Amino acid sequence: MRLLNTTTLEIKEFIEGQQEPYAILSHRWGYDEVVFQDLKRYYEAASQGLPTADSVTTAEGFLKIQNCCKQALEDGFRAELSEAINSMFRWYRNSAVCYVFMCDVPETSDKFADVGSSFYESKWFTRGWTLQELLAPSQLRFFNERWELLGQMTSRSDLCRIISSITRIPINFLTKRTPLSQACVAKKMSWASRRKTTREEDIAYCLLGIFDISMPLLYGEGAKAFTRLQEYIIQQTYDNSILAWGTLDPDFDPYSWRAAHTCDALAHTPADFEDCHDFEYLRHANPETPEFKTTNLGLQISLPVHMHQDGFFPNVGYVNRYYVGLDCFSWRFPGFFVGIGLQAGVDNESNFVRLSPHLTVKDRPRKRPWPRTIERPLRFRSFTIVKPPTTPMKWRTSPDVVFNVPDDFTWKIQYCHPDAKIERNGDQATDNSLEIWMNVRGIQTQREANSRFF
Repeated sequence: MRLLNTTTLEIKEFIEGQQEPYAILSHRWGYDEVVFQDLKRYYEAASQGLPTADSVTTAEGFLKIQNCCKQALEDGFRAELSEAINSMFRWYRNSAVCYVFMCDVPETSDKFADVGSSFYESKWFTRGWTLQELLAPSQLRFFNERWELLGQMTSRSDLCRIISSITRIPINFLTKRTPLSQACVAKKMSWASRRKTTREEDIAYCLLGIFDISMPLLYGEGAKAFTRLQEYIIQQTYDNSILAWGTLDPDFDPYSWRAAHTCDALAHTPADFEDCHDFEYLRHANPETPEFKTTNLGLQISLPVHMHQDGFFPNVGYVNRYYVGLDCFSWRFPGFFVGIGLQAGVDNESNFVRLSPHLTVKDRPRKRPWPRTIERPLRFRSFTIVKPPTTPMKWRTSPDVVFNVPDDFTWKIQYCHPDAKIERNGDQATDNSLEIWMNVRGIQTQREANSRFF
């Protein structure tokens, strides 16, 4: 990694092991930018007194560099050494401050907050590479086209709330109070759903740091880059919300004959996740996480599958349709799992294809669950009262459950499966609201044994 001397504009190399603070610039790439080779020619021409140096210094990109160095000098940053960094995301994350230069924002700090202002419409919020430049740095300072300070990103600033409204990124992620790892895959993909890149592959490559992924860059592979990114993500996570792409439609019926068009299991672009901005991942108490991987046949994952009765669909014929609930929910429908529709493969009942680029929400299987195994009844013999979880939980099966608790113990259940029979010392419970949550330890729970491909 190379740094510019803020006084002489000389380029120096990083030395591994030496880490000093540095400033970094976030900007949109223009048509008259100065690259490393231009600076080398500038130094050579300037040292010899040749006039070719003027062609570099008059470029708009060179003026941008000069202004950035001037601002860094005012903030106390000088030419220091730092260790080499392998990824751009780490460059921004390790910087002491990031200057966001918004070349299309003429307003001053007292006008940019208006809806419809040039700040709201700035192309900086539409570019793929600027997403990591927004999320990675610990400190961001925004400047208009005249290098006048618009504001600084802090949790209490109006600027932070405005940017959250523009980008649909929650404030706690913008201010680094919550690590990016706490956001589900679908939510993070939605942050890039409205952004564009000049090269098709870059819409995938600009997300590597956000997902903490390292993979080779193969320019020329086109849309395959995003598919490859998703495969790398699957190798490192159990978060199946990566399958929750499409339009969330609570009225969509995966068993309807209208859901006759099949589609790929993985999304084609981040734009497919645009409707997932309020999704959350349900982290279950069961430490046993189902296997989730890519194979030569497709994706292999263990999920609860619910089957529609065999039937004839117009223009389709006799087919088996299924509903799969994923481990995520939308705050628009907090009591329900987000799900997708599947259809049995032609060649093998263990293979599935996805029905339609639509998501739906279900609180229970439409017909009968298939297949499902419970090793033994769930009987809770001990309990510990804990703080209610921050995300809603829901039973995924409908066995009888008995709580052995004191007679004077008051309790209620939230998001319970409608078919479940919940009892306390023989008295059946009917209330489905919440007062107390119980954390049960050392019990045998259901195992999902229906690994299938789709």
